[in-house]
Amino acid sequence: DFATKVRVEQSSAGVTRHTVLEPSPAAGSVTVDDGKTWWSYLPRARRIFVQDSPRRHQDLPSYQTALACQNYELRIRPGPPVAGRPTLRVVAIPRSREMPIRDHFLDLETAYLLRLVVAQPDGTRKVPIDTLEVDFSPKLDPKALRELPKDVPTVRMESPKRLARPSDAKRETGFSPLLPKSLPAGFMVKEVQLVGQKDRRFVAVRLVDGLTTVTVYQWKPGTGRRGWPFDMPFFREAEGVRLSLVGDVPKSVSDALLDAFVRG
Repeated sequence: DFATKVRVEQSSAGVTRHTVLEPSPAAGSVTVDDGKTWWSYLPRARRIFVQDSPRRHQDLPSYQTALACQNYELRIRPGPPVAGRPTLRVVAIPRSREMPIRDHFLDLETAYLLRLVVAQPDGTRKVPIDTLEVDFSPKLDPKALRELPKDVPTVRMESPKRLARPSDAKRETGFSPLLPKSLPAGFMVKEVQLVGQKDRRFVAVRLVDGLTTVTVYQWKPGTGRRGWPFDMPFFREAEGVRLSLVGDVPKSVSDALLDAFVRG
């Protein structure tokens, strides 16, 4: 199993700073989110990437809870301390046998996710998140939490654009996104987004089941189009559109989700 071990700092104003401590290739990476803007410092790339905060478009808690209860049996009990903080343990047992069991350890005071353990149906276990250090002190200075190296170039990323009508993507991508009529394992389409730089737009279809988020990227290959995802491997192709799926789901679920897009 593997774990991304982090230090978490959060001010009373809601500014959150994550510092990766392990594994060593990612150590020193920092993300800062103040609810409006998201910064990501990658020391190996010597770049700071900036875009709108994902928290601007979060689902309502009631929506996520309802969807999670539909797709999982939730068992709640006291948990062990994590990073010296008392926790509430929420074990999510999927109604779909192909999905993994997700074991959440939430900070008892703030409900912040401190540890996540994922157990796949084949018995494989991994720890995607494990907090080693945490500071939720109200005395934390939001300005200090935003501090990042000043001698590193900053790259402004275009934020994903929500599409009210998926067909509107055709003007900039050259195709209408492929959308499924139904999805397996309790997933549903949350939103369709236009992403990427202006000269190489592509589509991201966000899928959710209440606890897990999966993205199906779609693009049309073209001469001279370079960069991600145009020169990356793809998993399916239909109507001249290539599809790739990114998300922490078993291969059987990934395949079934992609097949649903191809069937339409």
